[in-house]
Amino acid sequence: MTPHKKRKLDFEGSAVECFGETIAELDHEICLRRRLVETIESRITWALLLQEELRRGSSGATTPFKDSALEAISAIETPLGVLFTRDVGGVLGSNYVQPSRPPRPPPKQKVSRNSNANFLYIRSSELEPPYDENHVRTYLLKCPTCLRKTFTSLQGLLNHARISHGLEWNTHDECVRACAVVDPEIDLEMGIEVGLGPNGILPGLRSLFRMAVTAQHSMDPKTEADVESVNGKAEDPPASSHLVRTLGLHEDTPALAPFLGKQAVRRGIKVWGNGDELVDIDGFSDDELQIDGELSRPKTSPRKSRRTWRMHFTHRSNSDPEIASKTQEVGPVASTEPSFSESSNDPSPSVAPVGSEVAQARSTTPIAELGNLVTSGSRFHFAARVIVMDRSFWIPPEQRPASNKGHTHKWMISIDSPSYSYHITTILKRLTVSSISAPGSSSLTTTGPPFVVVGTTGVPFLAKVELCFSGAPGLDGNVTDQVISLEHWVELDLLKSATPVVGDEQVVDIELDKGTVLLPLQKGYTPIGAKILWSQTAESVPAKGKLDDAEATQAFGEILESIAERFPMTLRDAKGGRQKQPQVPYPLVPTSQFKSLIPGRRKAIEWGRVRAIRDAYTQLCREPRFAAQDLVPLTTADVYTWLLEHGHLIRSSDPSGAKREENDQLAKDNNVETWCPTCGQGFEAHVVASAIKTELTYYPSTTFKTETGVTSANGQPRSEASHAFPVPCNTAPRNSIMPMINVYTRMQPCPDPTNRQSDTLRGIRIRNSQGANLVAMSDPNLTWAVRKVIRSLQLPTFASPVRNGQALFPLDEPGTNKSQVEGHLAPYALLATAVQRLIRTLVEGGLDVARRERVALTGQMIKPRRRDGKEQRTPSSVLTPAHILNGVISGARSSSSGSNVLDVAVFECLARLGVLATWKEPSTAGGAQRQPRVSVVSVKEEQL
Repeated sequence: MTPHKKRKLDFEGSAVECFGETIAELDHEICLRRRLVETIESRITWALLLQEELRRGSSGATTPFKDSALEAISAIETPLGVLFTRDVGGVLGSNYVQPSRPPRPPPKQKVSRNSNANFLYIRSSELEPPYDENHVRTYLLKCPTCLRKTFTSLQGLLNHARISHGLEWNTHDECVRACAVVDPEIDLEMGIEVGLGPNGILPGLRSLFRMAVTAQHSMDPKTEADVESVNGKAEDPPASSHLVRTLGLHEDTPALAPFLGKQAVRRGIKVWGNGDELVDIDGFSDDELQIDGELSRPKTSPRKSRRTWRMHFTHRSNSDPEIASKTQEVGPVASTEPSFSESSNDPSPSVAPVGSEVAQARSTTPIAELGNLVTSGSRFHFAARVIVMDRSFWIPPEQRPASNKGHTHKWMISIDSPSYSYHITTILKRLTVSSISAPGSSSLTTTGPPFVVVGTTGVPFLAKVELCFSGAPGLDGNVTDQVISLEHWVELDLLKSATPVVGDEQVVDIELDKGTVLLPLQKGYTPIGAKILWSQTAESVPAKGKLDDAEATQAFGEILESIAERFPMTLRDAKGGRQKQPQVPYPLVPTSQFKSLIPGRRKAIEWGRVRAIRDAYTQLCREPRFAAQDLVPLTTADVYTWLLEHGHLIRSSDPSGAKREENDQLAKDNNVETWCPTCGQGFEAHVVASAIKTELTYYPSTTFKTETGVTSANGQPRSEASHAFPVPCNTAPRNSIMPMINVYTRMQPCPDPTNRQSDTLRGIRIRNSQGANLVAMSDPNLTWAVRKVIRSLQLPTFASPVRNGQALFPLDEPGTNKSQVEGHLAPYALLATAVQRLIRTLVEGGLDVARRERVALTGQMIKPRRRDGKEQRTPSSVLTPAHILNGVISGARSSSSGSNVLDVAVFECLARLGVLATWKEPSTAGGAQRQPRVSVVSVKEEQL
């Protein structure tokens, strides 16, 4: 074991660590004392300055001297806050005990439920006024219909009212308000209390509004006693809440009356005199006053009640009698004040005397029929309700005027008023209707009842309805009309009804001046719904109502032409070239560069130019020299359309334009072309063929004329053209009648009745699976068409099934299930398949014949050339009935050897039936022969 090494003790390190902390504390103490010395010196300096300033006196500063001195001493003593503003905690005693966890709060007392309870009750102050905590009442909850009160829960009461009586309440609050009644003999020990607030039922909408607008106040008894001692009676402080202070809503606001379950209180003005004396400011009654619709006896003395109150008006004697006379000559004015006349026999309301003669003229009694109108208004205006309505009906083509064939409908705009408002003839003087959709259109005006405007149009449009109401006398005595403009959309009847159809309807309240002069009431005019109004002449109500006016278009067109020159599209259009570029709000680039721009950039430049032209046009319309022309305001879209129609916008050339023009020219050439009804070729083919023929053969000719309006394959109308075709056709043989075949050669002898094979064939039926396959393989449209044709023939074999002697519904006629429907449609599907194959065979044969004729004719025709040296395309031809007949005949001849049985069967079906004059019937079983027939019998002859 090695002995322990002796460790060397470092006395220097331990000494530095011990004295380091002491040095830091000493430095801290020195700094604090220095701060204290500086603060004391600052206080001494502050005291000296304060003493010197007090000796000088007030210097006239706006800030008080005392506040400045206190702020200075506070700033001086702030550095010593660490010494004098410390919070020293109390010394803990030796018997200090650490506090334990705070005890839990006591549990809330739950509402005790009586097991034998048989009714519900509630304590609340929110059900009846006054709504405060000092008027809490106890209410019994029972059904309002059957008065039942034995319920154990509020939800049970709600369910009982909903199920038994059909009473619906949205919330429990509404249920409580509807079922709560005051019962003074209630025994609370036998009932269950229904709670309110967060722990009970939640408040409804009415309660929330009442809580928002009603402020609860509680005053201590001392304050109430002081108020009573000072004023002699206790006055309730004004209710205030956050909603009242911000929006001004309170419990008497008429807009909140439906939510609070109250009726709106009509606002009125009550004037109180000395003490409790209610002053009669109207002077209509000496003994009774009518305020808010109720009669109340005033508290004034008899002497005071006979004296009426009048407003002091210093300028009463300075009125102009001429103004009053002029106003009375104009007529009665509108009055929205209620009637205060004492006698019910007098229809005219009595008006309180007003200080000015003009005011007396404006208070003139209105017409007797308008005296009892209830209208809303203000001090300066009253509301008159009008109804704007449009009607339209379709015009048949044969009844449309020759000048406006494109106008398909008649339209009418009418102005009327409801029965509870002012009569329309007493306030309206003129009605003017113009189109906003078509700027520059003529306006239609009517100046007498009925206020209707009738016109014709082809598309719906937005109409501007201008109403000119009766005027009100001004301060100078002149009566100025009141003009109001409305917008109304005129929609057309799309169902083509023969009677007028009502469109949109607007009910508008017009605010007119309080002094509006009422016109004489007119009655006995034609009602608005009368049919005679639709046939009025242009003298009374314009019947055309044309929305496009060429003169107005020419007027603003010339102005736009001059403005467009000032705003060029490119640098090439600018006058002066690059040296004098005009100042325009859009970039000007060369034409080649403009065409190479992307479409969005080109559109931006175009619309910038359009807006500049529109602004210049609008500014030009405001000048006095154009005021007399009454120019129509144009929108940006209107200006763009005009520029596009008149070629003021650059459009890039279409590379396919030449080809399109060539196709259009060919289409025009084909439109005037006619075809031969025999061979289907054009007129030129017959002319060339006639020129090539060497023999002189004369054929009678006929003329074929196409009708105007018949459209070609490309949708263009065909023009009239006449060509003479040789008859018969000189390019193809004529086969318009099918040949006749001998019926006896096609008829087989009757089968032997004893032959069982015939019975087997007669009993063949289509199975269900086969019927489903037939219906699936046939065309549904063709199957249904065949069924319609067969049903029109009323064949007994294809009679519709009638079950139980009752007619079926249209949906159940083919059958009630899938198998019945397939079984019913299987015969029709089989016939549809055969018809489809027959049509295909006929068309293929006809096309083959037409193709052969075209090939044969191509060698004879010389292809004409156009001026540019290019060959014209081969003229088109049509498929005619002669091609079908030739195809059937040629198919039968080529299949006579039996190679194609289908062509022979088609020929046999379409051929005419007959017998030869020298035909002998084949010998019978007995060997006897019949005599030859001499006459020709045609059993069936059908010509296609």
